[in-house]
Amino acid sequence: MSTVSYSSWIANIFHQWNLRFFMSAPAARHMQQLLEGWTREHRNGSVKALQEAANHSAHHSSVTRFFRTSRVDDDALERKLQRLVLQHVRRQASGTHPVLIAIDDTVVPKSKPSSQAHHPIEDGGYHFDHQTGTTVYGHQWLTIMAGTSERLYPYHIERYDKEGPSKIDLALQQLWTIDVGNRPVYILADSWYASEKLIRAVRDRGWHFIGAIKSNRVLHTAPMPLPARDWAQRARQAEDPDLGTVRTTTYEMVRFQGQLKGGLSGVVVGSRASASNEAYRFFFSTDSSMTAGEVLSWYQHRWAIETFFQEAKGKLSMGGYRLRSASAIRRYLLLLQTAWLLLAWAFTGTISEAFHASHLDHRRREIADIYQRARAGATLESVYDAYRVA
Repeated sequence: MSTVSYSSWIANIFHQWNLRFFMSAPAARHMQQLLEGWTREHRNGSVKALQEAANHSAHHSSVTRFFRTSRVDDDALERKLQRLVLQHVRRQASGTHPVLIAIDDTVVPKSKPSSQAHHPIEDGGYHFDHQTGTTVYGHQWLTIMAGTSERLYPYHIERYDKEGPSKIDLALQQLWTIDVGNRPVYILADSWYASEKLIRAVRDRGWHFIGAIKSNRVLHTAPMPLPARDWAQRARQAEDPDLGTVRTTTYEMVRFQGQLKGGLSGVVVGSRASASNEAYRFFFSTDSSMTAGEVLSWYQHRWAIETFFQEAKGKLSMGGYRLRSASAIRRYLLLLQTAWLLLAWAFTGTISEAFHASHLDHRRREIADIYQRARAGATLESVYDAYRVA
């Protein structure tokens, strides 16, 4: 059977990155084909759907074995992707474009297996989903992204196990692997990661932390320590809050420079949309030179990781895997990370725009291939056969 060759741009980047070095030749062929399926429209995240989207002619069981048992050095492959990300970030970063590192996690809901199931999905558990405010069964993925104000890139994706190290410890393990020389670095996180342990470790590294803190976090204010929410109310009564615009929203802001309970020094900012009655939200920066507006402006870049979760789930089927073994699921997420980086560096615009451009590129290539086959005298049946619609 005359098969359809995979996308030239994927093959070129695969070769440029020397990804074949980390796997066997059969595994490399499977990975390239699956990446083609990942970077175009596919009905869901199942292996079958990705195989069909890529028009991969291998038997389905062979593709499934790729995730479970193929010879791929997953650790070395991830380190290669991380080196590529850091090389790109170093080129972009400067005094005016510091390195930004965002930390967050997301829950991928899965059906709870029946007590009669012989092969349930591995390492599933109950996790609190911040998006829905409920506890769901599934996997929780700790994610670290690195970049600049231009764009952040997925650096590490790891499943969180409640029986293992804490999310703070997992995040710190990965932060120690990031080497960007003497460039300024801001760690961005929400209040779930604003622990004293993580912030002190960041400061000891010579970096700065900018993140949300909870309203009951105690500040060492005079004449007595107060929770952030109480301090903000007193500060607002003492003098009119400052107004500042971040992106397109105007905020009223109050600023405190001093220490949190525990001795961490920096700047605390309380803010809410101007002329609203909503509660203040609070943010902390270890860089005491920052104004309230600068703290909010830099924190806004943390939303890149929320966007990553939305696009990874919506376009790249982050939550759509139907694999059971933990090792196969890890490889699935590693390929998803590879697909995201391929799109980010091969096309301009957002990942959603890059995904659309990639899909059109695949479609044009298919139409051109059909045209060339027709010119060469191919029968309709042979075209059906090549595109697996016979």
